Amino acid sequence: MFKRTIVATSTACLDQFPRPHSIRILRLSLHMEGKVLRDGVDITATQFQQWQLQNPDKLATSSPPSQSEMMRFFSDLVRDGYKEAIVLTISSKLSQSYANLEMICKIFSNRLKIHLFDTGAASFAEGVYAVAADKWLQEGMDTPAILY
Repeated sequence: MFKRTIVATSTACLDQFPRPHSIRILRLSLHMEGKVLRDGVDITATQFQQWQLQNPDKLATSSPPSQSEMMRFFSDLVRDGYKEAIVLTISSKLSQSYANLEMICKIFSNRLKIHLFDTGAASFAEGVYAVAADKWLQEGMDTPAILY
């Protein structure tokens, strides 16, 4: 059997999930006070919450990973021997992540089968889909059954 993995964006809050999982996390960017920080790498959820409490009048925004970051992320999956990835995204109505990932699917089409799934959700509701998909993948469920 070939290697498969589950991928979710960092908006799924899986860094705080209390049980072990094998979900790969594609990190979004946070824009705060002129700085661009990778969610969960350059700033933790706790640090972000502290910043919000200390700066109630300031607004942070987010953006999908850049195309070069996504290229690196999926190239690493190929390098690690993965042949298939189920990628669950934040709602396409809230973010450009899904649309940007559609382009990546085309670029990697001959090296990695990428299945995009728009969760239609944000925050841990998005993570629930990823956790379930990871469980089913670990149990050996086939990809079409996981997606549908």
